[in-house]
Amino acid sequence: MKRLLLFATVVASVTGCPFPLQSIFPPRATSGPTPTPHLTATALAKQAPLLATLAAQSDFKWNVSIVQGNNVIVAKNGEFQLQRKPFTFRIEVSKPVEVNLNALDTDDNFLKVHSGLATDDRCVQVHPFCSLRGMQMVIAPNELVINKEEPYGGNQAFALDPDLGELGSQFTITSNSIVFERYISQITIFTQRLKTDTGTKHIFTKVPIEEFTSDKLYLVFLAKHRSINIINEDELKKFVVTFR
Repeated sequence: MKRLLLFATVVASVTGCPFPLQSIFPPRATSGPTPTPHLTATALAKQAPLLATLAAQSDFKWNVSIVQGNNVIVAKNGEFQLQRKPFTFRIEVSKPVEVNLNALDTDDNFLKVHSGLATDDRCVQVHPFCSLRGMQMVIAPNELVINKEEPYGGNQAFALDPDLGELGSQFTITSNSIVFERYISQITIFTQRLKTDTGTKHIFTKVPIEEFTSDKLYLVFLAKHRSINIINEDELKKFVVTFR
């Protein structure tokens, strides 16, 4: 895991912020949409001294919240209650680490992911974060991906990564943390992968959140801040989004 990335993909329920959110990143008036800035390699290089300072911190803290309208919403007992309207993921990390997001409309990802699993090619049990590099899916800045083509689903990125350009997320780097945001207004559901004479064809549907028919989303986040390729409990967060 050599690049500085924030991949948007817990074993225990989360009842609130592990450290004060608003002291680091005050709520915005609305949750988008705002064009995602293009992060060039030159722009990222200018942030290198600050990123190095953050990386040198001894403790790692992270938080996931959601912004909808004028509200910053914190999970209660591992659940976000949202209106069936667009929203913004907000992920705050005290160090520049990778964070993967796996999203499904069933709890399969909840059942398959737990501490102690390997995250490299030595995976014995197939799960959403097995071999992270092979499962990244970034379609468009405003889309949340649900991938039913594979048993492990698909992960997608919130990234400090010049290679992604406009597909990267909005970000703020301070002396305390990195905060990533991504506005979500559409859900893309991959249902089937077909082999054809000309290659692979993916069958998928794109729906605005207002027309998404499932009542729940199951989100599993992995913030891999340790060097070993084993998932630790403090690197996982699981949340249910309930639309009301």
